[in-house]
Amino acid sequence: MFWEIKSNDNLALLKTVYNAIELEIVKGILQDHGIACIVKDRGAGGYMKIFAGNTGFFRTDILVDQEAYETAKELIEQYQQE
Repeated sequence: MFWEIKSNDNLALLKTVYNAIELEIVKGILQDHGIACIVKDRGAGGYMKIFAGNTGFFRTDILVDQEAYETAKELIEQYQQE
């Protein structure tokens, strides 16, 4: 299945995560519901993970299309309540 983000100008920050496990869970929930996302490490986080491992010191933003934001937010909130 192929997902497409329409425009970088049309992105909304869904969630900031601090470890790879939470990142994969959120990405999996979105993927299961056909919602595309972009994962963006803050600062040098992506490079530092290579050297320091997944220490949790670096933040990763998960961005979605603004049109899918409300649906994505509800899905993530449902998961967090469980």
